[in-house]
This record gives sequence, structure tokens and C-alpha cells, in this order.
Amino acid sequence: MDGLPQRLAARDIFPPVPLIEWNKSMADENTTLYHASVQHWSHAEQIRWTLLYNYLMASTILLLAWATVFASAVPLSISWPKRIALVVLPTAGLLLSVLWIGLGLRASS
Repeated sequence: MDGLPQRLAARDIFPPVPLIEWNKSMADENTTLYHASVQHWSHAEQIRWTLLYNYLMASTILLLAWATVFASAVPLSISWPKRIALVVLPTAGLLLSVLWIGLGLRASS
């Protein structure tokens, strides 16, 4: 048996670390990672809410502008500038919605 290589155990390669010490260092690392993750999530959520707030504010302004132009027009004789405004305002709302979808996807990634 002297000529055969001895089989090394894991305890021979890696010195034993007291379990309490290992758990404490892992707990400190996990706590740090947890706090970093929570801050990242909170910041990302704040960005999403800000984007939603800005989108809803801009959409509301466009809707109120359209309603004002529509209410000020005489039903059967809408002038050309008012007709153009009644088409441009909803188009701007559609473009704003498409832009907001892109921004929302970017903020979520």
C-alpha cells in the first residue's frame, strides 16, 4: 500500500472554517446585496411612475385642448383651422402614446 497514491479529502485541501464565521460573512454579503437590490428596484419603480405621471399629464392636456376646440365650434360650420386642430390633437396623442410605450419598455429593461 505504500506505492499507491493517497486519496485527498476535501478537508485536506480546504481548511475547515468555523460555521459561525462562515454564516456571519455570508449574512453580511447577503444583506449588502439585498439592500443594493432594493435600492435598484425602488429607483426603477420611481422612474416608471414618473413616466406614467408625465404621460397622463400630457394626454390630459391634449384631451382638454381637443374638447375646447370641439366645444367652441358651431356643429355644422366648423372652420378649417378648427378642423385641422381637431385632427392634429388626436394625432399628437397617438404619437405620444407610441413614444410612451417605447420609454416604458426602456425603463423596464
